Amino acid sequence: MRLGSTARSIGWGSTRLNLPAGAWIDRITGTEHTGPIDAAAVLSRYPVAVLVRN
Repeated sequence: MRLGSTARSIGWGSTRLNLPAGAWIDRITGTEHTGPIDAAAVLSRYPVAVLVRN
């Protein structure tokens, strides 16, 4: 089972991260994020994320 599915089932549910304006890169996955995002989406591959402003 992927962590994203697990994260939703153990309590992330509709948890959103309100990122400050601009683009943010997850240094672990290389994925770019902007605006409010689902916590489960950010943690879908690994149980941690390192977000830095792009």
